[in-house]
Amino acid sequence: MDVVTGLKNLNKYHHIVIALGNFDGIHRGHQRLIKKTVELAKQLDGVPSLLFFEPHPMNVLNPNSNFRTLLSIKDKIRMIEQLGIRLLIILPFTQDIANLTPHEFVKSVLVDKLNVKTVVIGYNYTFGYKGAGNVLTMDTLARQYNFRMTVISQYKIRNQEVSSTHARNLLLEGNVSGAAMILGYHPFLWCKAGAVDRWKSGRMIMTLIPGYNVIVPADGVYFAKISLNDDLFESMAYVGIKASTGIKIEAFYLSEDIYGCTICVEFIRRLHDGLRCEENNRLLNA
Repeated sequence: MDVVTGLKNLNKYHHIVIALGNFDGIHRGHQRLIKKTVELAKQLDGVPSLLFFEPHPMNVLNPNSNFRTLLSIKDKIRMIEQLGIRLLIILPFTQDIANLTPHEFVKSVLVDKLNVKTVVIGYNYTFGYKGAGNVLTMDTLARQYNFRMTVISQYKIRNQEVSSTHARNLLLEGNVSGAAMILGYHPFLWCKAGAVDRWKSGRMIMTLIPGYNVIVPADGVYFAKISLNDDLFESMAYVGIKASTGIKIEAFYLSEDIYGCTICVEFIRRLHDGLRCEENNRLLNA
């Protein structure tokens, strides 16, 4: 997959079939949209492409919101590539971009710079200044500038909306299993391993420091899995409980010194939402 930052040096790509959106989390709805983009590109002998903004528009429009994404940009790129996209355009989101009207965005970006042939968007896609543009706006502009548009309908699982906002809210509630249903994978964090606090009955107790500006699940005790060098280990993860500087991990069957290593923590299910101090001490010292 070619990854391009900005809108330069794109003349070599012809018949671009492009997915548009924020794609935070690459949840099941995003996956459907991206797969449809790849399918259409194959049918039309085009280039399956995707464009998203970086940083997330929320961090520019509301800089004091402490907005955190569901995925790091590295993981976002990896997942997009796995779904079959051949051209990824990362457009820096600035106030100038935010101020473009819907018509200006389509004309200056999609038509003049990319010469798109097909645009694929979700049913609730908005664009342009203050999100003034929607699916109907895009349809009008597609007719004006002679490109096709495909709209992906709303997607629900067990009558629950599949959206980044819903997944984010579930994580903030500590409902990692519910978030996994929306995302299509277990929520995970890449963390740097700190010093081992102690060993107890063959188990290693240590603190992990999450990287990136991504969402951490709500405080609580979780059954988790950690991966290191393609090996997977069961563990307990204590978020916000005796872990003021990171995530406390109790790893089973892990004997090697991993101080300073970067490991992946998958949150499988929440066991407790916040234990009494004495009960928490008992768990950590067991």
